[in-house]
Amino acid sequence: MQDSYGDGWNGASIDIYINGSYSNYWSLNNGSYGTDSLTTNNADVVSFLFNSGAWDNEITFEIFDPQGNSLGVFGPSPNTG
Repeated sequence: MQDSYGDGWNGASIDIYINGSYSNYWSLNNGSYGTDSLTTNNADVVSFLFNSGAWDNEITFEIFDPQGNSLGVFGPSPNTG
């Protein structure tokens, strides 16, 4: 998770759903860089929902699979939903 201004995500977050059920969320509370992770089981379906905050144009993030392969780079101004 990155914030180009360095003041965190200003209320933005990523909701995490595992097999259709809400599990947790990720956010960058302060600073310009942070990481997070989650534990899943084989065959779990994981989805991510970006929630807008203030200054979304400062936000970028990348999501990786368990093998370290990038599933996508999002932002600046990631699409909500």
